[in-house]
Amino acid sequence: MIQRIQTIYYLLGSLSLAASAWLDALVATNLQPSETMRVNAFEIIYKQQAPVVQNLSEKQIPITVLVFFSALMCFMAIFMYQNRKMQMRLGKTVATLCLGILVAYSLLAFMASAQFMHGKPFANYGFTPQLGFVFILLAFVFALLGNKAVKKDEDLVRSADRIR
Repeated sequence: MIQRIQTIYYLLGSLSLAASAWLDALVATNLQPSETMRVNAFEIIYKQQAPVVQNLSEKQIPITVLVFFSALMCFMAIFMYQNRKMQMRLGKTVATLCLGILVAYSLLAFMASAQFMHGKPFANYGFTPQLGFVFILLAFVFALLGNKAVKKDEDLVRSADRIR
């Protein structure tokens, strides 16, 4: 029964998680507009006069793995329609991982800002969430909506069992 609404929710969650890996999650801007830092799952780009790109450092590998692992889990939840309890467990795990990814992005941005912006991570700049951050929040919402639809199906099956 792949043609249920939770399939659409889990597919949209999986696609939004995969897309968030290539989009910028956070941008840190200093008081001087010429000094910015962009963070996504694969690179940190610090720009003062000329851009400095740090490709997939050891700090970013866990985030990259978490993003793709949670996208894979969300996609796997589509095919667990015969085992609704496992499908709900996967959905809850994906929702929890999405929140963990958001926290990890924030911590990575703070650590990278301390490295690039002269050791003062909280001094003169602010963080702005970007489209990658929003896509992770969307994946969180889609995982919760998928779980809600699976629970509705489970309740419907239980009520039909009571009637017999």
